[in-house]
Amino acid sequence: QASNFLCLVTEEDKCSTSDLSFFTLMQVQPYSLFQTTTKEHTKEVAFPGLVCRHCVLNSNGRKFFTTSAGHLGELLVTIANHMTVCKDCPDDVKLQINKFSSTHRAQIQFHLFSGSHKRLMN
Repeated sequence: QASNFLCLVTEEDKCSTSDLSFFTLMQVQPYSLFQTTTKEHTKEVAFPGLVCRHCVLNSNGRKFFTTSAGHLGELLVTIANHMTVCKDCPDDVKLQINKFSSTHRAQIQFHLFSGSHKRLMN
């Protein structure tokens, strides 16, 4: 597990989305795909993405890319599903994801109605 990572959400964000979305965003970190052009220079070659913070150190660590805030909301469920099968993800995290999955749909509908989920994804 990576010890130094940038958390994408704060406690203030918790009331803006579902427990599953909030918890899932705590399990990923920003990721950019870079290509070395010379010994001194690299360049970003893809859209910024997210990487599972539990398997980030593995060469085949799971990475997720999105091109819009709307797609990120949908992608969070895919990321949560990855966490439940990620061999590097701790069991307590997997249990929390399974617990939060049961209330996700109802919570998202409430937050989408109030507009707070969309503001968080942007």
